[in-house]
Amino acid sequence: VVREITPQIRRENMNINTKQIMSLLNISQKNAECVQDEMAINGVDFSECTQAKFAKEAKMAWEEIQRGE
Repeated sequence: VVREITPQIRRENMNINTKQIMSLLNISQKNAECVQDEMAINGVDFSECTQAKFAKEAKMAWEEIQRGE
């Protein structure tokens, strides 16, 4: 079963995830959005992600961005 994600749901999820990333990494909203994009590129399923996995993936994505990968 494929669930369609409407733009409204996507925006709400992005806002929640962006806020979590900002808090976790103590970074700006713009940087948090970049981290979230990188996490998505890396295949993170935000709807199935535990808090521990989310934190690990966010930190890895931020490190990749800082290294310019």
